[in-house]
Amino acid sequence: ELLRAAHTARLAGLHRAEAAALDVVRHLRDERDPHRPRALAALVDALRELLLVTHRLRSADPDPALIGAVRHHHRPDGPLRLYGVCREPVIGPGGLGGVVTHLVDDDGHAYTLPDVKPGGPARARRAGTAHVALRSFLSDHFRVSRGGLIVTGAVVAPDGRLLPEPGVRATFAAGRPWPPSDPDPDGAGPTGSLTVRDVEIAATDGEDLLVRVLPGRAGGPVRLAPALRHPSLAHTANLRRLGEHPGLRIRVVGRLDPDRVTTLRPLAVAPVPGTGATLCLPDDWQGRADLGYDRLRDDHFPADPPSPPEPAP
Repeated sequence: ELLRAAHTARLAGLHRAEAAALDVVRHLRDERDPHRPRALAALVDALRELLLVTHRLRSADPDPALIGAVRHHHRPDGPLRLYGVCREPVIGPGGLGGVVTHLVDDDGHAYTLPDVKPGGPARARRAGTAHVALRSFLSDHFRVSRGGLIVTGAVVAPDGRLLPEPGVRATFAAGRPWPPSDPDPDGAGPTGSLTVRDVEIAATDGEDLLVRVLPGRAGGPVRLAPALRHPSLAHTANLRRLGEHPGLRIRVVGRLDPDRVTTLRPLAVAPVPGTGATLCLPDDWQGRADLGYDRLRDDHFPADPPSPPEPAP
């Protein structure tokens, strides 16, 4: 019924109502997926927006903002210089599976290369090394996530997706290290919609990790929870490995949980420069590990166990 309502709104030119209905559908599907973390706050916000817009339209409210606007694809004036951040496995409703590779430009604007099709968890597991589908560009998601791209004739969807439209050309380019920890704990930083944190592992709590944000920020511990808990992916196993090394310092790229403000869903980890008690990753990983795909091993950890963190006062 919601999809039918969205279609009716589109035919009537009610773009904001259409978008609100589609948002509710998307969040409902996410909530039904047993492998995705709960995001009830986002669902409540989407439902509130839909109810507000439809009520005001039925009341003949003259506010032009209720109509909304068509969201057009963006075509940058010049080439896009993008840097890989990480790969994120995707398991979606209806048997969908695949990967999204996250990239950013020099200003921190986020872009994605999605590759999600029918195939479920098995395809999500394989897609991390699949070829990138961007016209005639020949590479794979692993290489792009560690390196970068120069895209000419780019076509970008409103949500940041790079679209394989005619005329798009991409060439491989060098990557760059992740930036330091974000100064704004609640905002997007140089990795776009994802956030960067330097943390010290304190303890485990079931499948989650309890960590302290560095450097010595006031407040209680932050929880790192698996982005996906499906057994065919490596998130849970990698967090378990990290939890065996209290006192280890790592740089984390992840997504803040909208329902739990002190919970971060990590997508990838890297060493913290300038400290011995950190990860030692293979050269071909380019200094980072995607937690859904790359499996941490004993030789990725310091030979001398780090000193456990001191209890919080």
